[in-house]
Amino acid sequence: MRHARALRLAGQPDAARLEIEGALLGGPRLVMNADTERRLRLEQARALLEAQQIRKAADVVADLAEAFPDERDVLVQAQAQARAALDPDAVLDATERALRLWPDDPRFARDRILALIALGDLVAAEEALDTLPVPDAELRVRLLVEWRRFDEARAQLSALPEKQALHRDRLTAQILQAEGRPGAAFSLLDARYRKRPLPELAPQLLGLLVGLHRPDEARAFADALPDSVAESSACLLARSEILRLEGDVDGCCAMLAQAATDTTRSLNVVRRMVSTAVQWGIGTSRSRQILAALDRLIAGLAPALPDRTLALLRLHRAFGLGDWPAVLTLTDTACARAPRDLTLAAMQARALAETGAIERAAEHCDRILRHWPTMGPIIELRLALHIVQGKPQDGADFLCNALMRNHIALTLRLANHLQFTGRTEVLRAVVARDCAREADEAPRWLRALSDTLNGTDTAGPPEHPSHPVPEPLSSEETAALVDTETSLLAGPDLFLAEAATLWRLQGKPANLQRSWMRHATRATHAFRTVIARSALPEARLPLRETPELRALVDRLERREPSLLVSTHASPPGSITLAPHLPNLTYLMQDGPRQPELEQRFRAILAVRGTPAARIVKELRAGNSVMSTPDFPAEMRWNAQDVSAATGTLFGQECHLVDTVPKLAHGMKVPVYWIQQRLSKTGITVDIRRMSDPAPDEPLAAWLGRWTQEYLDLVAGILTSDPRNQNLTGPLTRYLAARGARLP
Repeated sequence: MRHARALRLAGQPDAARLEIEGALLGGPRLVMNADTERRLRLEQARALLEAQQIRKAADVVADLAEAFPDERDVLVQAQAQARAALDPDAVLDATERALRLWPDDPRFARDRILALIALGDLVAAEEALDTLPVPDAELRVRLLVEWRRFDEARAQLSALPEKQALHRDRLTAQILQAEGRPGAAFSLLDARYRKRPLPELAPQLLGLLVGLHRPDEARAFADALPDSVAESSACLLARSEILRLEGDVDGCCAMLAQAATDTTRSLNVVRRMVSTAVQWGIGTSRSRQILAALDRLIAGLAPALPDRTLALLRLHRAFGLGDWPAVLTLTDTACARAPRDLTLAAMQARALAETGAIERAAEHCDRILRHWPTMGPIIELRLALHIVQGKPQDGADFLCNALMRNHIALTLRLANHLQFTGRTEVLRAVVARDCAREADEAPRWLRALSDTLNGTDTAGPPEHPSHPVPEPLSSEETAALVDTETSLLAGPDLFLAEAATLWRLQGKPANLQRSWMRHATRATHAFRTVIARSALPEARLPLRETPELRALVDRLERREPSLLVSTHASPPGSITLAPHLPNLTYLMQDGPRQPELEQRFRAILAVRGTPAARIVKELRAGNSVMSTPDFPAEMRWNAQDVSAATGTLFGQECHLVDTVPKLAHGMKVPVYWIQQRLSKTGITVDIRRMSDPAPDEPLAAWLGRWTQEYLDLVAGILTSDPRNQNLTGPLTRYLAARGARLP
């Protein structure tokens, strides 16, 4: 056995395993006592784990646990086995069995807290941590970061001894990352690495560089690493992200498959491959290529992994693709086996919501949040369920509480929801707090939002990505994206309310509701995928040659000003029209992502409300202006603004921002309506001229007539094809809150 152990420690687990198995099968059984056999089988289990033979190791450990249930080293090996099998519930089970035998053992007490954190039960973990006889500063920091109590976590670092300075810096970097300050985290670790290039810092530094979208520096850093470090599974995961940013799908998949040979990384690999497939657009050739590689990877891991671990990988594949019926089936089994795993419960809650079991989903969310109050996806899901249940104000109260307690990070989507529900003061307080905490690393959207709320102008120019932007989709790829089998919904990152409110809006019979929701989710995924690629200088959208288009282009070329409106809120999509429409200024919340586009058009950045004076200035200079007035007036930043542009949409009164019709009336400029439609051959752009004011028509009458014409055009889009629903998402959500139904 000593020789076998020496082989394992020398990095030859297969040789060690063969020697042990030979001893067990052919050794002198009559003289091998139970203790010797136990130690041999334990060494066999360790060798199997190090050889990544998790399934066989599980069988050995199960036999040991049955034969020697009260042996400490057997329970320790059961913990290691469960961790390798990605089974935190089993880790907790083995740990609690050990604590029943050795209740004062500090190692098992610490392991129990770590298992509770892995399961997501932060409340129980904190209670257990408070009962430790000796304070554990490192564990306290880890738990406080999970609670998003960053100042308390930072204060705990002083309790770590000076000899743990490296460890303290790594914990500090984790706090900075969780706060949204990856640049500061990188600077801290980079300074230490330059003094002494420790291999254990390399994966973290490489991951930070990739996360900061600095692929050139990341590649140079990776190329300088020793092979033994660069080929580690952690570094392989980070290096695969560099290839993904560069669009090297084959290289990315191959490197992820290499990382998955460390089975403890297999779940991260599955998640990354699925997210990459979704980014490329489900149904496109690239996504099919990635998913085929993923399926080969899972099949290749099958002999080495237990059935439960394989089911977990398949569950995350289904969840990443938004295949909610499959997720529901898989989580039913997984949650029954591991009822304390709140990550599994969260996936089940999302699947319940997406398959129409709204009340059960809400109950699941409430149960999860009692144990894991900072679980961001469940906070967003619970907010969405409040909306779907017709309780938007309850949802706003819930969101305000979560944000004020820092249980979830503010995003632009959540900020828009606060503004829509009139919670401007809470929004202002949260924005001020986050801007102060993140300092110069606050994202530009957050600084721009602060400017909007406070009437300042500090956000600075738009930030351009340093990494390559994927090439635009071809017409064939767009058709595949739109027409892919709808059993794959491909929307795990989408706000549930976008699909659920569309479901409610349709007013269709029950047997058609699910089909419509699938169409809506698919359309949103398709639209976002196309738009993410279309804001490139060489991108072209098919403009149908019509008299209206010719008349508009003639006006633009002659610098005769016009106003243009769109029935969707997608400035990047509208920007792609710039090569076709000269002398056009865009009203935008942000600037373009590509510097090259700045030479092709002008942008008015909306800092506070709709900048009518700047629009007038552009019109008087002979430039035309593109706007998007389909946001209801109630959604404007300044809730005190009153709009006179009122009409009806599906029987509901609707107020639009009235800047465009007022300017059209006062300056006597025409208004052109632009709509992008998904089709089997790509995206088609329709352009038509709207009615002009009649001579001497009063402003009030004109506002009503113009608004109704605009809303009638919106109604035509909403009822023409379910694939076009996403183009008016903000308006449909507003109508859902008003109880509207599509005919």
